[in-house]
Amino acid sequence: MSFVGLLAEGRVSPAVDVYEVYRALFLNGKPAPQHELYCRPESFLRVTYATPGFRQYAEDFLRRLASGEPQIYLLPALFGAGKSHFLAFILHIVALYRTCKGSGECVKRHLAEFGIELEAPTIERVPNVAVFRHDREPEAVAAQLWGSRTKDGLRDAVRRNAPLVIIFDEAQYFDEKPGFVPWLQTLAEVVSESRGAYLFVSYALFPESRPATEVSPSLSVVQRMNHVKVALDTVRNIALVFRRWAGVQPARIDLAPLRQVVRDEELAEFEKRLQEAYPFNPVFLDVLLRLADESVAERTKVQLTRELLRTLSRAYLNAASGELVTFAHLPEPRDLLIIGGPYAEYWSRLLSLYEEDAKKVGGKAAVSVLRQVLLVTFLARLLPVAVLYPTEDDLVLGAYNGRDVRPVDVRDVLARVTDVGLHVARLGDRYVYWFVGDEAYAIREAMNKFSDEDGMEVVADEVASLLRERAGAFSAVYISGPGEKALGKVRVVSARDAWQGALEEADRSALAVDLQEFGVPRRRNNLFVVRRDDRAELPPDARELLSRLVNVSTIREGAVALGQVVKATEEVLRNLPMYFPDLLAEEGDERLRREMEQLLRSRVERWRERARSSLRNVAYTWLRRAAAGFVDVGAKRLDEYLAEVARRRTDLISQVVKSLFEGDVVEWTGFKKLGDLWSLYLFNERLPAAPISLDEFVEAVRDHCAGCRCLFEVDGSVKWLSKSGCEVPPLDKDTGVAPLMWRGQLQEWAVEAFLGQLAQLSTGSSRLYIVYRRPSGEEVKRAVDELLAARSEWPFLTEGRVVEEVLQRGIEVRVDGVAAPVVERTPGSRLVVEVVGTDDLLSVKYRLNVWAEEREEGTSGRRHVFEVEAPAEPGAYALEVEGVFRDGARDRKTVTVKVKGKCRKGVTKFEVGPGDVLRSVYAASAQDAESLLNYFAGRGLVFVFEVGVRKADPETELSLNARFTVSGAEARNRALRLLRAVQDVSPAVDAAFRFKQPAAVDEDMAQRFKGRPLRYEVEVEEEC
Repeated sequence: MSFVGLLAEGRVSPAVDVYEVYRALFLNGKPAPQHELYCRPESFLRVTYATPGFRQYAEDFLRRLASGEPQIYLLPALFGAGKSHFLAFILHIVALYRTCKGSGECVKRHLAEFGIELEAPTIERVPNVAVFRHDREPEAVAAQLWGSRTKDGLRDAVRRNAPLVIIFDEAQYFDEKPGFVPWLQTLAEVVSESRGAYLFVSYALFPESRPATEVSPSLSVVQRMNHVKVALDTVRNIALVFRRWAGVQPARIDLAPLRQVVRDEELAEFEKRLQEAYPFNPVFLDVLLRLADESVAERTKVQLTRELLRTLSRAYLNAASGELVTFAHLPEPRDLLIIGGPYAEYWSRLLSLYEEDAKKVGGKAAVSVLRQVLLVTFLARLLPVAVLYPTEDDLVLGAYNGRDVRPVDVRDVLARVTDVGLHVARLGDRYVYWFVGDEAYAIREAMNKFSDEDGMEVVADEVASLLRERAGAFSAVYISGPGEKALGKVRVVSARDAWQGALEEADRSALAVDLQEFGVPRRRNNLFVVRRDDRAELPPDARELLSRLVNVSTIREGAVALGQVVKATEEVLRNLPMYFPDLLAEEGDERLRREMEQLLRSRVERWRERARSSLRNVAYTWLRRAAAGFVDVGAKRLDEYLAEVARRRTDLISQVVKSLFEGDVVEWTGFKKLGDLWSLYLFNERLPAAPISLDEFVEAVRDHCAGCRCLFEVDGSVKWLSKSGCEVPPLDKDTGVAPLMWRGQLQEWAVEAFLGQLAQLSTGSSRLYIVYRRPSGEEVKRAVDELLAARSEWPFLTEGRVVEEVLQRGIEVRVDGVAAPVVERTPGSRLVVEVVGTDDLLSVKYRLNVWAEEREEGTSGRRHVFEVEAPAEPGAYALEVEGVFRDGARDRKTVTVKVKGKCRKGVTKFEVGPGDVLRSVYAASAQDAESLLNYFAGRGLVFVFEVGVRKADPETELSLNARFTVSGAEARNRALRLLRAVQDVSPAVDAAFRFKQPAAVDEDMAQRFKGRPLRYEVEVEEEC
């Protein structure tokens, strides 16, 4: 077994017993087994690394020995600094001189065999040796010296045995012997004046009692004499010492995994130090050497070289072959250091934190990181300097073993160890074992100051903050909870009456979160209510966090407790010194103390943020019983539900307006005020709930009505078309509205009301027209009064505009004394028609559209009267009147005569089904016209086919109107040839199919029409 193994197992003492070495070398004594290695020259010299300090003081002694110059050597140092090993080294050199009969060359040669280079002069006489040990009776020369109690007696004894080497190892133990101090003082005086006399005195400076040893009587009397103080450097050269013990040489370690990971200058320094530290990781060795430094060891019981060498041996044996020794190979920290003095409690606390963490993370990289941070944190407490704490680079380098620990492993560990629950914290860019105190305990203590209502107030605040971000779809958000406050449109309401009043504001969409269970006074479609679900499970993250602070059994208790945690963290942050007295007790670097305080604040703030985050999750889970309008929604997380509402909001609002304007909720027989529609929507359980306010509803109606799709009524005046096109007036609750189309049918009553009103604005000197465009592209301009009687043209007016023209000559038509574009009469009644011109009339022409011929009457002056009998059949008839002036000018006006009674009339529809009776079908494309032409002719229907085409561009000009009566294949083919001829030039046409006899729609016809953009004139019987 190697010397390292023997040392690690305790079969070789880590401490050299100088007296045992003396007895074995000079008195032929047999040493104890654990000291045998130090007593045999071969084994001792094999494990001895002669440090520069060893060589310096040994050569100084040998020079003086050769010259006979006396000298006192004083070795005051801590336990384990190498004092005994140095004294044993001196004894072995003296023994070699004895073997070599004083020959320096012989001594040098023997030492060189063990790799020890030392200047050894030849001496005339080999010195005698006297070694004193406090617990042994002096032997041989030592007995002679101890027996001489006077200065003369000592002088005789020294000179009689000169040259003489006298050794006291750990002389502090002699202080209690009666008469020792004056005797040692006398001996020192005698040695100083005696040729060939050499006195070595070592003192062990106990870490816990250094102040006492500084005034040790025996040390003081020796220090008064001229002496050489031996400064040992064994600790600084411990890697070289260890390599002697282990018999290993530096080997190449692959550092490629560290490149591009740590800073170049850090890596270069690491590589340089590795040559000196091998087989130890240089970062690892540096930390252990710092702990072994005298200035630190004063506060500990680390036994420096003795225990350090044994500790390194044990770590070395734990490493694999070729692996750098790192913190992971050390014995458990509890077995590594024995701390004395005032830092024992601190070390014990750090150990308990480390051992708690070590159970939570595993792996070589994790163990190395935790131990490095632990040891450096302890070291930094003894020497308060923030720079001692390791950076990420330090930890990466410190864990690197050249074998199976990669930088990425260390970074993964750091990502875990800084989580709450472990005790490693980040201080700026450095890592520290947190020792100031347990934040959880402080927070738990502070929680006792806050009531359930305090906790619920935080819940309400957090919900308000969440909804401020996520409830953008609503005009207002109300939360029933303690602590009245407002955050923008989010309001926390603490009083039940105020809550009820807020929810009555129906013109605003509202989200009501009922934390206090106040209830809802009345449901409506723009009110969304969210209630608690006290049976929901507390989320795992909240349960884990609260498990360190308080016991809870329900989600409500969890929410309240998390609110109390938030309050408690704020209380702790305000009063850190009260909750963490260790912070004020921290000594040393003020900057370090400030950084510790900042770190503590950040850790408490992390608790607060974790509590807030968990509270959000709890709130989302707890508040999941939702009601949208009149419908209760299945349980969902609040955030998911709000996201779904926001995502569907536009569609919901569109659905609301479509339901009102296209569905069967409203019977559109007249204009409806927007305010009435709004109320109908709010409280109709058939309509979908949507987060919509009155203003948004009005805007949605405006959007829906874009493109002349609606007519409006303002103070009795109908608005639809204007001189610039579609006219949409300012909208409010009192504005009336009606859709142009409802259930696929033109709302003729609304168009008639608009045209009738517009026609009344025409005078004898001006005339109003509407300019519009047919599907074929033909632009048409017709007088408003004419359009009143031309219902088949009404669907084309959506892109029209009003034009006013000033007339040179004009007429006004009055029926029974009233100038109106539309009159109502009973069947067969007489109508007195008065025509008034702006100038003298020559004649008046007139006809009802059911007459075969036009009638003409001569006249003079500006006024002419005639009578017309209303038709016997109920219906709408056009009375066309033309005035001819004496200068040849003409003006024409139309009055619509509505004969009361039940009649069969044509209405415009855009959808038909079985049972409808068709008068006409209209198509806007040549393709559809050709298909219908073949279909109707194939079914044997007799109809008039009319087609119009208009096209004008730089290359083509086409204007065509054609009319075919189709009763057989020949007429159909002529019409088809025309259609196909114009189709390549203009695919858009105005095509009309007017049936000689109304055609009933059957299933086949309905399927043929389905999906085609057609317009129909359907015959209906209704009141005319």
